[in-house]
Amino acid sequence: MKQQRPYFVCKKCGPESWIFCDRAAKAETCHLCGGRWPKYKEQPSSKPERVWRSQQAVQPKGFRQDGKIHKALHSLWEKFTPEVQQGLVAAGWKPKAEPKLEAPPGLPRLGAGGHIGKGKGKGKQSEPAEHDSAHQALWESASSEQRAWLHQLGFQCPSPSEPSDLKTLINAHMDQLPETLRQAIASLEPPEPEPSATEQVLSATKKFKASTNELRQLIQKSAGLQVKIDRAKATYADLLDQMKAVQTELADKQLAVTKLQKELESKVQSGAG
Repeated sequence: MKQQRPYFVCKKCGPESWIFCDRAAKAETCHLCGGRWPKYKEQPSSKPERVWRSQQAVQPKGFRQDGKIHKALHSLWEKFTPEVQQGLVAAGWKPKAEPKLEAPPGLPRLGAGGHIGKGKGKGKQSEPAEHDSAHQALWESASSEQRAWLHQLGFQCPSPSEPSDLKTLINAHMDQLPETLRQAIASLEPPEPEPSATEQVLSATKKFKASTNELRQLIQKSAGLQVKIDRAKATYADLLDQMKAVQTELADKQLAVTKLQKELESKVQSGAG
């Protein structure tokens, strides 16, 4: 699977200003607001290193000394200081042209010098509509965690585009129009056609089925409540019988205690006499 080249999005300018991470050290600041780009720590490559080379690759036929120097300059070009690079260019050496890079999804493409292009040229449609649709698609396809990450990079939730149809646009802003204008627009609407006999029968059948289902649900609910009431009545009757038995035992025990109290008092009086 092809890995996407990492990039930074300006936190102030949003998607209108972005740069690839490996170019942030050269550019240093955003070309729109002047804010500094964050430092980029290059991740180690996950590609396996080649541990062998064929003899043909080690020493190809016709490999000249000036070719080695040219290759060495290309490999070390990024490490040269700007002064050294300018001196080599002034001497007639041309650096290797970088391949045209495609912008990540939802971001405008880069023009010459690493800046965002202004359009497609005279007579051609500009990119804002294409950019907005890509931005909208990127936001809708992202999860909540991805949206939070995009927000940290400077993305904002894209606002829904206005409908291009005049009728839809008027209906969307109907509440902001004067009352007289709303009445005039309503009078222009064609009256709704009366439903045919077949449509009336289908509508009545649909309502009848819905009411029948609601009635069935109410009957089932009533039956369930009645079962609970019967169980509660049986439980109440059982508890009432238990209460009566306890009251009887309580009365008997009260009489026994009263009798024992009288016997105790008589014995105490006879012993004292």
